Amino acid sequence: MFGNSKGGVGKTTCCVNVADILAKRGNKVLLIDMDPQGHCSMSLGKNPLLFYNTISEVLTKKSTVEESIVNISPNFDLLPSNIGMFDIEDELRRAITPYFLLDAAIRPVKARYDFIIIDTPPNIGTFVLNGIIASEIIIVPIDSSFLGVEGFLRLKNILTKDIEPALKRTFLIRILITMFDSRTRMSKDVREDVAETFGQDTVLTSFINRNTDVQRAIAKGIPLRSYAEKEKKIPQGLIDYESLVDELLALIQFR
Repeated sequence: MFGNSKGGVGKTTCCVNVADILAKRGNKVLLIDMDPQGHCSMSLGKNPLLFYNTISEVLTKKSTVEESIVNISPNFDLLPSNIGMFDIEDELRRAITPYFLLDAAIRPVKARYDFIIIDTPPNIGTFVLNGIIASEIIIVPIDSSFLGVEGFLRLKNILTKDIEPALKRTFLIRILITMFDSRTRMSKDVREDVAETFGQDTVLTSFINRNTDVQRAIAKGIPLRSYAEKEKKIPQGLIDYESLVDELLALIQFR
C-alpha cells in the first residue's frame, strides 16, 4: 500500500508506475484504487466515471472483484474507483468489521497475482484503514517537505498503537522521498533529517527526483515507461522508478 495523509506527495504516480514496471517485467499485477478521485484511472487514460462496477460496488458487495477488474495491459489489471466512494463511507462504517472489507474481497483473487498495489486517499479514514489491513508493506511517500513527515507519523502511530496489537502481526513501513530536487537545500535537509530521526533502515535508498517528464506522462494518461517509448528517451523519473522497483523486490524477498 502507498499512503500518506498529506496530499500531493506522488502516491498515485508511484502506484501506477511501480505497477506498470512490475507488469512489464512479467509479473501479474493488480492495482487497486481506493481514492474517490479516481486518479489511477485518469493516469492510465481511463475516465473513472464510465466504470459501472468499481471498488465501491466491491466493498458494498454489489459486485465481485472479478466483475470489476479492468485490464490495462498484459499482466496489468486495475480495480478502479470514482466519486461513488463518497456515497458509501457511512454505509461501510455500519458494517460489523468495516476495516476488513477490502481484505476479505480480494482473498479470492490473491493467488492470481504476484503483486497487489493499493493507492489510498490523503487521509486516515475508512478507505485507508481497509488498505492497511489488506497490506503487508506500507510505503509512505514524502515530498521533500517537512509537512509530509507528519503523515508518516500518523500512519506509524496508528499501526503500532492500534492495528498491530489488535491483529497480532507486524507491518513493514518505509518512507519514500519524492519530488527530490538536489539543487535545493530543503530537499537535502528533509532527506537527512528523516533518516536521522527515523533511522536509515526506515527510509528507502531509492528516491524520486522532481522531473517534468513524469507530469507529461500523467497528462497523456500513460505510464512513464510508455511515455519514454513514445518519446524515444529515458527520463530520469523512469530510472528512479526502476530503481524503486528493484529495492521493493529486494525488500519483499528478505521480509
